[in-house]
Amino acid sequence: MNGAPGQTLVVHHAEPGSDTAQALSLLGSMAAESRTPNEQVNSRTDGFTPATT
Repeated sequence: MNGAPGQTLVVHHAEPGSDTAQALSLLGSMAAESRTPNEQVNSRTDGFTPATT
């Protein structure tokens, strides 16, 4: 990425309609439900939250 020395952007996606896509959709909905309204607003403006492995 230009302007981000030493950083790499990796994007993964699931095949539409696959079991993995359904599981990711469920995971995303669970994460969205667990946030408070204030956290939901901040997540739209804060930008990026790194994934953990």
